[in-house]
Amino acid sequence: MTSGDVITSSYNSTTTGGYTIQPAVGVQIMITAMWSTGNVAWRPTNASGSNGTMEMGSGGSIAPSPYIKTFGSNLKLFFTNSEYLDIFSISGTQSSGYSGIEI
Repeated sequence: MTSGDVITSSYNSTTTGGYTIQPAVGVQIMITAMWSTGNVAWRPTNASGSNGTMEMGSGGSIAPSPYIKTFGSNLKLFFTNSEYLDIFSISGTQSSGYSGIEI
């Protein structure tokens, strides 16, 4: 992939098995839209293990707090190999996905 290439993907996740969006070393991506069929947590994480949670859906609070419920798709979230995104379901099996570009 090269700068400017569109990236998009969708996954099923469960409370015990999510997935991670982590670009290769030296690559940066910008997520511009996220979607979910249900209650899914998007947890930005850095290399030191610090994280927060953005919750998409109507589920209750999950650890660690604070969390933000988001439904919009007007996003600009930047990720690298050391600042990446873990995604998992809050309840049951949920489908979710994202789109963006490599920068």
